[in-house]
Amino acid sequence: MCSFGLGPPDEEHAFYQHLTRVVFKKNAAVRAALSRRCPGVGPTHKHVPLKGSRPGSRTTRCTEAGVYCEQFVKTIVDVVRSNVVVGGGQSFHLGQTSE
Repeated sequence: MCSFGLGPPDEEHAFYQHLTRVVFKKNAAVRAALSRRCPGVGPTHKHVPLKGSRPGSRTTRCTEAGVYCEQFVKTIVDVVRSNVVVGGGQSFHLGQTSE
């Protein structure tokens, strides 16, 4: 999730490395949108261990990392909006039943 900007809110270049899987029907657009890799640890990108809490916070880092970050959710919504066809079409098929 670090590639989507998930990290402690009080550290600008720190990120939580939290592996996430999305179970979804195979679709090239979804795969392309979500297949992001960590840009790599360096002077402007570091991973913060999921241990304890941030100073002054009662919320654990694990709890913070368990929340989908805004950039990830926006990516999901954008790819679904641009690829879902309700009732049929070439992309996904929602609301359609097989008889």
